[in-house]
Amino acid sequence: MRELGYVEGRNVTYDVFSASQPIGNEKAVQKMIEEKVDLLFPIGTEISIETKKVAEGSGVPVVFGLAFIEGTGLVQNVRTPGNNITGVRYPTTESAVGRLELLHEIAPKVKRVWATYLKNYPTVPSQIAELNLAARKMGITLTIMPFENAAEVKEYLDGRMAAKDPGIDAILELVEPFSVTPEVNEVIYKFADKYRLPISSALILKEASGPIVGFHPDNLKFGKLAAPIANKVLKGISAGTIPVVTADNDLRINYKLTKKLGLTVGEGLLSRSIEIVK
Repeated sequence: MRELGYVEGRNVTYDVFSASQPIGNEKAVQKMIEEKVDLLFPIGTEISIETKKVAEGSGVPVVFGLAFIEGTGLVQNVRTPGNNITGVRYPTTESAVGRLELLHEIAPKVKRVWATYLKNYPTVPSQIAELNLAARKMGITLTIMPFENAAEVKEYLDGRMAAKDPGIDAILELVEPFSVTPEVNEVIYKFADKYRLPISSALILKEASGPIVGFHPDNLKFGKLAAPIANKVLKGISAGTIPVVTADNDLRINYKLTKKLGLTVGEGLLSRSIEIVK
């Protein structure tokens, strides 16, 4: 925003609300509307949906950041989002398929991939459809299972641990809440560590544990996409007439973990990575 001429304290004021949870923030949004803000900028899917609902009819435009639009009803369509809302879309299906492709490239011997997701989450059906097509082309058997919470995931994986062969060669994390839920990831990482299974997800860890590869948009880059949209809205263009843009994914590789698992990462992937843990 500064590059576009907005200087905090001079011609713009940022009122930042940091939510402690992704849902249940309607009162905070309503408070901002009552304080007559010129623009609402929610980051994330759930809070963007809540912001749209609360702001409807208020005249306050909404520019969302990194929100899922597939199956959520957040916008009418990408070209004309409508309802005084627009923003930066999270690349939902592209991320899910990309994570599977990266897993296949780094661990080509993997044939049985397991994934889980929060039951009934709206963005998942479109991901499953695209993933199944991609998996068939790769010769991968993909098993995707819904659960309600971390306890259910643990119960299922504990059952798998009873067998010498867990029936899983690798784990894929989809674009939905479980992939960023610490309690779920703790269960999945423990299972993967025991059986030396590679994981493909959004982000990586600094140690030789967790996902071998992360595929997720960079926050700074997504901000650079959102700023010109916000500028247009603040200059009087109706948000609902401005097309939604999609953030690009960035690649992160836990090279330390790939070596531990005996996997080879090509120079091409390493050169594309914005982060490499060695």
